[in-house]
Amino acid sequence: MYDCTLNWTRLPLENGNNFREIGGYPGDDEKIIRYHRFVRASSTSSLTGNDIAFLKGYGVVADIDLRSKAEIASSPDRLNGVEGIEYRVLPFSGNQPVDTDNLAYQRLTLSISKLYVREMIEQTDAVRDIFNYIAQAPEGCILFHCHADKDRTGVL
Repeated sequence: MYDCTLNWTRLPLENGNNFREIGGYPGDDEKIIRYHRFVRASSTSSLTGNDIAFLKGYGVVADIDLRSKAEIASSPDRLNGVEGIEYRVLPFSGNQPVDTDNLAYQRLTLSISKLYVREMIEQTDAVRDIFNYIAQAPEGCILFHCHADKDRTGVL
């Protein structure tokens, strides 16, 4: 088991894909974002018991699931119901369903992708709900994630 008290860039999980620390990046006024405050990730559905123990030791106290109800039903979040981690579903995606497995989607131009991101940002109710939750979440590290390459964690 890796030392969960260290400041990681990519968290060393057995089955956690793309779990990345947000700390260490420059923020406003050239201040550095603190470590152990935000972790972005893809799917949490295949986390092992060791992965969950590492995340708890790392300080994760809140899990924001940005996926739709259908996505959650097909791939449940392994952190949902874990003692000491508050689980919250706050769906965040473009208004139009996007089939990321479709070859046409994979060939979209950058300008189309920018429109898609702008569409997400313009979901003011969803953005407000997410940031309101972050503002009142328990003290500790907040993990936020989605799945299926829809850029939700990147936009957030």
